[in-house]
Amino acid sequence: MTRLYIYAPHTHAGVRYDPPPEGVEIEVSAQDAEFLYALGKTTPPAAPALPPLANTDDASDD
Repeated sequence: MTRLYIYAPHTHAGVRYDPPPEGVEIEVSAQDAEFLYALGKTTPPAAPALPPLANTDDASDD
């Protein structure tokens, strides 16, 4: 059996999973793990982009 995290809603073995952003860990056969991977269910969502940092360089005050 293979343990993996899913990050998208999915029903497995009659159980409905609606994981939070950090995912939910499940145990599946190697074949099911490959299937979930192919569906993109095991890929974490992209991290939100960080805003640019303010320029604190004092050299430009001249």
